[in-house]
Amino acid sequence: MQLVSQSYSINARSWLDTNSTATVFSSFDKSFNLIDDLGRIFSVVNGDTGNGPFSSVVRDLPTSLDLIVLQGDKVFVSKTSLLVNSMTIDFQSTVLWCARPDWESFNEHLTLIFQNWDFMIEFVSTKCWNDCLLTMMFSSNDYDDIVGNNILKSSKLIFDGISINDSDQVDEGVAGIAGLGVGLTPSGDDFLVGFLHALWILCEISCARKWSRYIVDIAAPRTNRLSASWLKEASQGNTSENWHKLFYALKHRNKKGISDACNQIVSIGNTSGADALAGFLLTIKTLGITNKYKGVI
Repeated sequence: MQLVSQSYSINARSWLDTNSTATVFSSFDKSFNLIDDLGRIFSVVNGDTGNGPFSSVVRDLPTSLDLIVLQGDKVFVSKTSLLVNSMTIDFQSTVLWCARPDWESFNEHLTLIFQNWDFMIEFVSTKCWNDCLLTMMFSSNDYDDIVGNNILKSSKLIFDGISINDSDQVDEGVAGIAGLGVGLTPSGDDFLVGFLHALWILCEISCARKWSRYIVDIAAPRTNRLSASWLKEASQGNTSENWHKLFYALKHRNKKGISDACNQIVSIGNTSGADALAGFLLTIKTLGITNKYKGVI
């Protein structure tokens, strides 16, 4: 089976350039993840998923990949191709995609982003997604969820700690969230990814970089490799294509674009996208709107 890669991130290209073999870390119906000897992840996804900070989008990727590519399978890697079992992926004409949004431009449009917060909350509150942090935090219904309540409690420590530049509070809050929940990427980690995205919007770049690295240094050792990879990318200001679309729509006050991007984000995983969006929205509200946070610490 010969397939062609449509696009990949800068980090994904670097992964290909520096590896000759790898192992299938996990496999699903429409995507699979590889891992190298250094523990770095490379994801192969279809066009519906879109670009990500360590992924390649492959044209005409078949479904039922978990029947073709199995966990533990050996993978042979070169700069221009990847071979796993009977599947070859060609990277010779792949377009390079940048995972880092233009954060500086978002910092200049905080007022517009704040103005769209009410619309986003109104939009997500009308949806009936699976029980998740987004539903629990922004729905009018009552949810008594141990994981969600612990995340809310710990997130307050993070918000307060950042607001007063108290690293001990931030440390305690992150330790209470990282790795919390079940799944390939636990709910607590997904929440932190959304939190980090909001931090890069709200903060001056140097401030966002400082706190992001500090938070992920605490969180990464407390979770699994795939989830840690997402956290590390978010700490460097990198994110997936659907989040790029949301940020662009927020900056340009495009309500249809906002709702479309939110729908795409919450479709990620079982609750991963929704949990990340909850972290993003709560952080924008708490550090940005409620506290009139200006990024000066």
